[in-house]
Amino acid sequence: MPPQDTDSASAETAVVLAFLARTVRLSLAELYAIVREPGATPSIIDTAVTRLLETGVIQRDDDGLHASAALEHLDALGLIGV
Repeated sequence: MPPQDTDSASAETAVVLAFLARTVRLSLAELYAIVREPGATPSIIDTAVTRLLETGVIQRDDDGLHASAALEHLDALGLIGV
């Protein structure tokens, strides 16, 4: 995987935290409103979402975007320091 710039990495972290903080599905519009990282433009958030979808950290279904079962399990085990 190529190295990420700081804005992209921060946006990915913010997106993951947004999903872990909620049990409901989120739309991109809702993510744009939630993610308040400095420099996190809609374009950077889109890139973060794409990378997280490609790697299986988050998933998309008919109801929107959500944390994957693996991410939820890692969080339940306390392996994600939130």
